[in-house]
Parts: sequence; C-alpha cells; structure tokens
Amino acid sequence: MMECHRFCFIILAVCTFSYGVVSTEVERQPTPVTVDVDSSRVLFQVDPRLYSFGLGCSLHYQNHYNLSSPILRSLSKELAPAYLRLGGTYCDFLTLREKLVKNTSKTFSNKTLTGEMWDELNSFVEDVGFQLVFDINVLLRTPENKWDPSNLEQLLDYNSKKGHKVNFQLGNEPNAFRLIANISITPEALADDFKTLQTILEQRKLYQESLLIGPDTTSLVKHMNSDAKEYLQQFLDNIGDAVDVVSTHFYYRPLSKAEPVVNIFTDPSVLDQFLKNTVAFKELVERHDPPNRPKLWYGETGLLPGGFFTVGGSGMNYSDRFISGMVQLDKLGICASHGIEVMVRQTLLGPGHRNGRRLITDDYDPNPDYWSVVLYKRLVGVKSLKVTKFAADTDGINRVRLYAHCTQTDRSKYGYKPGAVTVFGVNFSQQKPVQLLFNSNSVDQFLLTPARTSNITSKYIALNGHELSAIGGAIPDLPPQQVSAKPLFPAGSMGFFVLKDAGFKICKT
Repeated sequence: MMECHRFCFIILAVCTFSYGVVSTEVERQPTPVTVDVDSSRVLFQVDPRLYSFGLGCSLHYQNHYNLSSPILRSLSKELAPAYLRLGGTYCDFLTLREKLVKNTSKTFSNKTLTGEMWDELNSFVEDVGFQLVFDINVLLRTPENKWDPSNLEQLLDYNSKKGHKVNFQLGNEPNAFRLIANISITPEALADDFKTLQTILEQRKLYQESLLIGPDTTSLVKHMNSDAKEYLQQFLDNIGDAVDVVSTHFYYRPLSKAEPVVNIFTDPSVLDQFLKNTVAFKELVERHDPPNRPKLWYGETGLLPGGFFTVGGSGMNYSDRFISGMVQLDKLGICASHGIEVMVRQTLLGPGHRNGRRLITDDYDPNPDYWSVVLYKRLVGVKSLKVTKFAADTDGINRVRLYAHCTQTDRSKYGYKPGAVTVFGVNFSQQKPVQLLFNSNSVDQFLLTPARTSNITSKYIALNGHELSAIGGAIPDLPPQQVSAKPLFPAGSMGFFVLKDAGFKICKT
C-alpha cells in the first residue's frame, strides 16, 4: 500500500508543477537532496508565539471589521498562540479624544480610539488566545519635544478597571517621522521617552509584567532617506534596560517592476535580503550587549511596505497569493534558526487598498498562506534544530530552503510523541522537483501546492492534492499523507514532513 501511495504521489507531482514551461524529461527528473538533522543540540528555543500578526490602527476608527464575528473568531483560534500587534503608522495619530494635538502631517489626520473599540479588541484577543501588543502614540509631544504620557495614562486608568493584560510599543518607525509626520525625534530622545514609559508601567501593578518593545525602526537598510541601522545603534547606546524586546521591521527592497513576480520571489539573492537583515540585526544588538539581554523581534514584516505588491509590471497585488506563503514560511525558518523570538506578519485583517497583505479577507475567507500558518502552529515546536543539505545540483542547495524543529506535541492534533522532528520548507525552483532523502522509516507529509492552476500566483491552495477551504469558519481535519523516507518535493511547493520515529532525546525534554 505504501508503494502505491508513493507512486501516485510522484506521478501527480511531476505532471502538475511545470508552471507552463516547456521542459525536457531531464529537467523534470528530481534532484536527490540528502537531509541531515543534527540531534546533538538545540539551536534556539523560540517563543511559541513566533508567528504573530499585526492589525492596523486604521481598522478601529473605521469600524471596518466586526471582531465579534463567530467566523472570524473561529478562524483566528487556529492561529493561537500569537501576539496581536495593534500598530502601524496610524497609531501615531491615534488618541482617546479628538484634537489632542495639532496635526502636522499632510497625509494622516488625528483619530480617536473609544472605550468600546478597546473593549471589543480585548474581547477578541482574549477569546481566541492571543496577547495584545499596543503601539502607543509617541507624537503626542510637549513644547520641549518630550513625549506627553497623559493620554496613555487615561487609557491605563480605563484599562485597569477592565483588567486587560497589554504589552506596549512606543511609536512606529521613528527614523521615518520626518517624512511621515514632519517631525523628528532623535534616538536619544526616544530612549528617554521609553524610560518614562517604563517608570509609568512599573508604578501600576497590572502592567509590571507587560513587555516593553521598541524602537520598531524600518528595515536595517537605507530607507526613506533615513538610516535605520544608525538610528537603532544610537537608541541602544542610550536605552539601558528600559526595553524587554528590541524590535525592527523588514520589507524587501528595491525590486524591479519589469521582472516577473515569480522570478523575483524565487530568486535566492532576493530571499537572502531577509537573512542578511537578520544577521545584521542580531550582531548589532549583541555588539551593544544590553544589560538585560532583551529578546529580538521583527515587530512588522511582509513582502512590500504598505501592502502594495505591484512588482512585475502588472500592477497586481500578489501578497494574497500562494507565493506569499512560500516567502513567509522561509522567513519563519530563518527567524527560528537565528534566535529571533517573534515575527509579526502584517496583517491579520485589512480594509480597502491594503487587502493584498491580509491573512483573512473581508468575507472572512482565508487567503492561501493562512493554511501554512495553521499547519505551522500544529506541527512546529519551539526548539529549532540544525539542518544540513547535500545535493549535487546547486538548485537543490540554493532554492530548496529547509528547516527543522522538534515536533509540536503539547497541542498536537495528530498524536505525535515527544522525540519526533518536523522538517519544513519551500522549493523555490520554478521547474525542478527534488527528492528529499530522510533518515527515517515513518514520514507524515503535509504538502502544500497551488490549486486550480500550477502557477504560484494562484489564489487557491491544496494540501496533498486536495483544495482547502473554510466554510463558515470550519477548518477541515488537514490529515497527513504517509510517504516513504524519500518523498518528492515538487517545484513551487511548501511542505511539512514529520519524522515520527526520529527519537531525538533533545525533543523529549
């Protein structure tokens, strides 16, 4: 029976994933890739909320979503545990009352967050199993250009009566304030603002365990005429132990508008932007050696800033396509293998022109990468492991990205036992399947491929050949397929492979 399943799987994969490219039989022959997972040590142990989500402050003054929707809550529960960050540019124009400060931005206007909105948000977060991160408006300034905390203290007073647990950020992408809000806040001044916030939170019992996260700079490359790396360095020079988490953002840039999107986001040099940014981020913080050893987060990340994925000359937005899940899954693997504790995907929901980067649509339908998130949450544990690949073909090394973790067993829906290992990753090749060679006799496969078309820009997704959908918010069982120790990994696919008999001692403790 095993041989029949294997045979059928290989034939389906070879016939389906050609991307419409005329290929020779030689090109379709899978490249063997030997996968070795190190059983001797754990690379890093990350937060179980590693894959977390953003929500724009714009949603709340527009009342765009009904966070009480049973369908939305059902879909969101599958994504727990996670942080939900209420943040972004609009949060620096958000107050508890109108006209608190003079608006100096030509693009953004001051908005109001009501108690009713706050309660609805916290009800949603607590019900689905998230933890809230709130991005405080740092543009409320005194005449001396210091942060004015009076509006926050009103929120804390109100929230204390409700008992909601909240974590805090202070400002969004402060190195870009000059262009966004026609104001500058130096990293030294921002560090002082964080110390003020730290003191306020320590004086209130409910918030003494709250995380303080910052400074949430833009990507650590030249961006918007502001050097985020230098800003972060100077912030760390002055912050002391006032933050529990050091955070930055990441989006890919610059990208060619003429190059087809499938070429751009399957190009190892583009994909490696995130890896290089991660290494630079980690080295920068470690070089400063903060006294309290803060954790490292990507406080916001996606494909392109603002949600506009219009590369490739078509003007189309591809963040809601299968390819988005491929890129995000690769980033998760990079984060965990480098000790990044949390990666906040922008965004869980999003109205209007930002609809391309949301995980769940206006009609509460999951976009393709929703399903890769669900499988990640179900199958991937907190201990990351070292993976080594051996292949004669350079595509097998450069375009096949593989990562390994101890299998998630605490909340397992599949009955996996401690000691099991989950290998996951992406085959970014547009033409070449690979054959993964595992040292295991019992492998469960969760293979994600485009549905209704073989193109990775598809808006539909299949698990082991079956198209996925959530009718009325009901999530199907998502069963695995039992395969041999040499499963085929088709071009343009994502996969999770559970090595049930791995027996790793480091995964049993």
